[in-house]
Amino acid sequence: MIGGAADLAPSTLTLLDGSDAVGARRIRGRNLHFGIREHAMGAIVNGLALSGLRPYGATFLIFPTT
Repeated sequence: MIGGAADLAPSTLTLLDGSDAVGARRIRGRNLHFGIREHAMGAIVNGLALSGLRPYGATFLIFPTT
């Protein structure tokens, strides 16, 4: 299992305890930091699923309009 959140990991409780974050030189981690772009996070998670991994992504589903 590998995944994370779009800049909301502390709020959505998606950090896996005892696992490092994936980075440019650290590929053994299981926590991904997607930044603030939910659309890009969805694309990355879908690509990881196609590779056979079990990814997850979390965000808040609240986009109010007035």
